[in-house]
Amino acid sequence: MGKKLAIGLVAVVLLGVAGYFGVRFFGDRTARAEVERAFEEIRRRGGVAQFAEASVDPAARSIVLTGVALGGADATVKIARLTATGAQPPRDNYAEAETLDLEGVEITLSGPAAFGGTLVYAIPKVMIDRYRGPVVPLAAPAGEAGPFGAARFALRQFAATSAAKVTIPSLTLRQQPAKAGAVPVELAYEGIAAEQIAAGKVRSLLVDKLRFSGPDEVPVEGSPQDAAPTGGARQTGELSGIVAARLDTAPFLAVLTGTAPGKEPDDYQAIYGKVVTGPYRVKHHDGSTAGADSLLLEHVGIKPSAIALDRLLELDALTRKGPDLSVAELSALVEETRRIIDGLAFRTFSMTGLSATSKGETVRIAAVRLDGFAAGVLDAFELEGLDGTDADKRPVKAAQFVVRRLDLKALADLAREADAPTPMAALGLFKVVSGIEAAGVEVPYEGDNAAAGQPLRIGALTLGWGSVLGEIPTTLRFEMKDVSGPISAADGEPFVYLANAGITRATMSTALNIAYDPASRDLQVGPLGARLEKAFAVTLDAGIGNVPKEAFGDAASAFGALGEVTARPLTLKVENLGLAELMFQQLAEAAGVSPDEIRADLSAQVDEIAAVLAQVNPDVVDVAAAVKSFLATPRTLTLSATPRADTPLLPLFLNDAPFGALSAFSLSATAGP
Repeated sequence: MGKKLAIGLVAVVLLGVAGYFGVRFFGDRTARAEVERAFEEIRRRGGVAQFAEASVDPAARSIVLTGVALGGADATVKIARLTATGAQPPRDNYAEAETLDLEGVEITLSGPAAFGGTLVYAIPKVMIDRYRGPVVPLAAPAGEAGPFGAARFALRQFAATSAAKVTIPSLTLRQQPAKAGAVPVELAYEGIAAEQIAAGKVRSLLVDKLRFSGPDEVPVEGSPQDAAPTGGARQTGELSGIVAARLDTAPFLAVLTGTAPGKEPDDYQAIYGKVVTGPYRVKHHDGSTAGADSLLLEHVGIKPSAIALDRLLELDALTRKGPDLSVAELSALVEETRRIIDGLAFRTFSMTGLSATSKGETVRIAAVRLDGFAAGVLDAFELEGLDGTDADKRPVKAAQFVVRRLDLKALADLAREADAPTPMAALGLFKVVSGIEAAGVEVPYEGDNAAAGQPLRIGALTLGWGSVLGEIPTTLRFEMKDVSGPISAADGEPFVYLANAGITRATMSTALNIAYDPASRDLQVGPLGARLEKAFAVTLDAGIGNVPKEAFGDAASAFGALGEVTARPLTLKVENLGLAELMFQQLAEAAGVSPDEIRADLSAQVDEIAAVLAQVNPDVVDVAAAVKSFLATPRTLTLSATPRADTPLLPLFLNDAPFGALSAFSLSATAGP
């Protein structure tokens, strides 16, 4: 945005300067006197204005000025030659011309207008079609010479100027920071063309190419790279094919002045309708590179009341202090950042074909997209086609990664507690995002065994929550499909049985769903499940009742509500996918017996346990029969528990009798296919 604003500022100055002439009579004898009169008006208002020669061609209705020099406290403009053809006599202090050509233009800004340093624009040639602008500069209000006074003045001039087209074949910019020895910023534009300029708006702006160079990133103080020499380190880059549509400078003027004519300062005001670019490439001083094939930015707006000039200056001063901020300054930094974030909005920002290289490693991303940003909240962040390597050159991939509803203001609140976190800070994460999704992920397995470095893959992952009543969400969904990775006997049960059978990788899927119904005050948990391929699958459906809405206020309220909640029906389903056979076979081999003997021994143990528990709940007898049937032919076992009455849960957990809770439920079980 800053670079495009720089282009706009140059256009503002040029179009404003072009109006600094006014000749009422076309004749050599009067030309110089009339131009001098206009320039004298500029000097009377406190500016610098002079020219070398003025001539007129009455037949062509052309005016030529040479050696033009204009300036103020922190800005100067020099024009070697200014030619206007098809000029009209000024009317209402406005001058018009069919064409206006400027040659040898140099604009120099210093002081606050150049961020404390010096900013120089060099423009060999400018061509303007159907120009109309003020004969002399518009009156500047009191205090215009303060910070960014030149920019405010230029934006006002631009708003009073119109042109059918402005063409600038080339333009260079050099910013020299005030700090001695600092690396300057240099930009070179090629093929600038702007069309339909009026009332501070530009219908379209095209730039064929932008080349830039400037200071490279300086290592963080105290980091291992801090000792490396960084003086003079530069980065260079290039951006091609810039196309911007529906530009409006009025919001920028509102930021610098605090108001915008005809608009509420608390509303978002559009500054870009659409910006599209071609390839972008940057190279750092250490040889690393980064780039993208294209960029897209749509419907960008700002809220002038949030992005106020004094706020920007204060934020800049705080960030320059680095890590030496006091607690009060850190709080102020977070607050100012929150307000500025609130002042930005856009509909879409996307990049395609991203790549980065460093020390022989390359990371590629097919696309990155940000959708719907306003009031500090981003509707969605999406990354597609990540393909790269880690520090050990092992592959890292992700087909898709999505973050839903990212609240940057809530994130800033968490940052405020970074040095003194509270238990509530963890719950604050629920307000930062509303969900995360991933698919086609592959990362190296981190372990200290022979499997280290092998790929760990995630087919799909979904984690989301919503309907936050207080600090805790009332809905939660977690699902992870086809997570596969290396296994060994050292991983313990149940993986030891798979590994002993010669299986070196396992694939697992899990799911959890939680939903609260405020009307019924029921909290449903399920389906909650896990599936380990070639082993087993288990699914649980359960819930609790009489849950007050206040339980979702904060952590303390949630614990306080435990005394009120009651039990609801529970169903547990276990499916054998091959683990039972492996266990029976391996246990039998270890004991030196047959698998049938292992089954018989387990069935006998079930009978012993059932005989004890049946004294508490007679339903255990039927449950034991189903379990024994499952052991004999391991397929599917379904267990159900239904409360006999409206049973509070907390007393059941606090019961001193180990199996006392069994009497509160009606139990059933089935074994089948």
